Amino acid sequence: MRRVESYLHSSTLAPLIEKLEQIFILDQLEAIYTEAKTLLCDENYSENFRPKAIKFIERISATAIDAPTEYVKLVLKIHNEFFKVAQNFFNNDEHFIAVVDKICRNFINNNVLTEAADNARKPAELLARYCDILLRKGSEIEQEVDQIMIVFDYVKDKDVFEKFYHRMLFKRLLCNVSIYQMGILLLFNKLSSWTVEQMQDETQIKIDLFLQVLYSLLKSKLIKCYEINDDQLDKGFNASYIKMNYTIHINENFRSKKTRLNLNVPCKSVEQQDTENLYRTIDDDRRTIIQAAIVRIMKARLTLKYALLVQEVIQQLSSRFELRIPMIKKCIDILIEKEYIERHPNEYGMLRYLA
Repeated sequence: MRRVESYLHSSTLAPLIEKLEQIFILDQLEAIYTEAKTLLCDENYSENFRPKAIKFIERISATAIDAPTEYVKLVLKIHNEFFKVAQNFFNNDEHFIAVVDKICRNFINNNVLTEAADNARKPAELLARYCDILLRKGSEIEQEVDQIMIVFDYVKDKDVFEKFYHRMLFKRLLCNVSIYQMGILLLFNKLSSWTVEQMQDETQIKIDLFLQVLYSLLKSKLIKCYEINDDQLDKGFNASYIKMNYTIHINENFRSKKTRLNLNVPCKSVEQQDTENLYRTIDDDRRTIIQAAIVRIMKARLTLKYALLVQEVIQQLSSRFELRIPMIKKCIDILIEKEYIERHPNEYGMLRYLA
């Protein structure tokens, strides 16, 4: 353009640009489009987009483990940015859309946050917690349903989402009073005072967990301890200071100006143990589902190669959760021990269904 301005009349600039666009772009459009489609189908090409998503996630990796709203909002922001590129510059090309889908599925399920939590199933848990936050507010859920479904479609471990969602639904129905707290408070329907040892023996809650729950109730001032005064509770007192011979009683002078009392004083060990137990339940359920799928497949096929059985199990169940080969192999071993299937005596790598 500088040369045109220096050597040619200004009136030639517009037609010259038009001519160059015709020769170098419009006339080559088919070749450009073909090459772009080839790039979009290239496995390595999609990796050029992923670093941007990773950089976004890295900014909040330390806090997002305990901040579901922040995590989900960020995921949606990245998703929307990528799809704007697809709409504005690639005319919603199906190949580019497929690349964007792959990138989103990849970074949502595998990122620095899942590494920091040492838990690949963390995104599904965070999405369920985000839904719980919205449902507790009550007014925002209808506007957010479509956005939630975008993230849900990409989450691999949908069974984890369902488990956490149902558990938090149950907690909401309990009016924010935990089962452990309720169990302890109901003791006072029998006796007006208990020693800590008697309460723990009656409830059969594990001692570390029991002391945390008891401490949360002491902090709320619903119950009192003769050996602990209010000043102690306000000055760095913690659950480990509670002795087994301490005596606990209902605070008959308890008063509150609040119409609704929230007993859910933060209790990390209670929440952590609940979460760990839930993940153990999820793993148990997965083993049951995998074993049922193996039996169905083998009953239909009667004989099947080991590797093909593993592939078919993955094909049938991958829409529900991300399967791991070691778990499938373990389930096959369990079914062999239970004599549902056996290794074919005459063909290596072949399994046979036992009617």
